[in-house]
Amino acid sequence: MGLKVMIKAAAVVLLALSYLVPVASANAAAVNRANEYLQKQSPAGQASLLGKAVRLNCTGKTAFFMGMGTKAGDEALAFWSVKCANGNTYAVEVAPNGTSMSMQCSAFAANNVGQCFKKLP
Repeated sequence: MGLKVMIKAAAVVLLALSYLVPVASANAAAVNRANEYLQKQSPAGQASLLGKAVRLNCTGKTAFFMGMGTKAGDEALAFWSVKCANGNTYAVEVAPNGTSMSMQCSAFAANNVGQCFKKLP
């Protein structure tokens, strides 16, 4: 089975995240209530939510918070890594409104974005 780079925008499935829209303010760009919600979950809960966000037959088993965006314009984006029960690994970008994008960790590294399961620089 060949590995393909898969980039897929997906809404985080859980209703709990759907209402987490940041309050408009001067520093709204730095607020990410969806990430705050994830941070409050147990490790198993984080992995489960991130696996559902990936959607590609991913039952999340391990989650790792890599950090917040460091480039201009992405400071409110949270970056996570998730390992699925089938062994696949993904980087997941979580936006303040609870939507997400995921990418295989190999593509994340190949695009010089960072390394999964390591803190962002």
